[in-house]
Amino acid sequence: MLLGVNIDHIATLRQARYATMLDSFNVEPSVLDAAYAAQRGGADSITLHVRGDRRHMQDADALSVRESVALPLNLEMGNTPEMVDFALRLKPDYICMVPEVEAAARLGAPMIELHTGCFANHSGRERTEELARLKRAAELAHSLGIQVNAGHGINYQNLEQLLAGVPCLHELNIGHTIVSRALFVGMEQAVREMRQAIDRLS
Repeated sequence: MLLGVNIDHIATLRQARYATMLDSFNVEPSVLDAAYAAQRGGADSITLHVRGDRRHMQDADALSVRESVALPLNLEMGNTPEMVDFALRLKPDYICMVPEVEAAARLGAPMIELHTGCFANHSGRERTEELARLKRAAELAHSLGIQVNAGHGINYQNLEQLLAGVPCLHELNIGHTIVSRALFVGMEQAVREMRQAIDRLS
């Protein structure tokens, strides 16, 4: 099973202080350094979301990762003419259309990403129901020949239950929990721990 590491929240932390002075010599943390650390830790790809409002990742971040990091790049993006133009310039290996506005276009695609947030944020019966819903979605997509990925809310604690309950998963795109763990052990080690957990459980 593949691990895509989402590095958006490295940019979130940077923007909290340096959003208005990104050209300053002491801007930190570095999105590019985070991508390199994720690669050293065992990531199979890098995921980042350049939002229409540019609240965290900036165009320059995505372009520098694409140019410098020798891993496949997964661009999460809204389905807008602006972002399509940017994707054509960036040339990511994959794109994941994310509904940033209420009306999301219906798209045919060779892969989908299951949103695991409701599963992650519930417990008890509600979590069991969400797990069953994810299982049905994964099985249906797989039966139609669509690659099934998952992301949003997966963490070190719920990974085992997710992998035991949802079949057919090809790639997990995980960011927030890895960045949170990285505050204490560093990005490379946080990715390595997730990589080892996935390998052990899949």
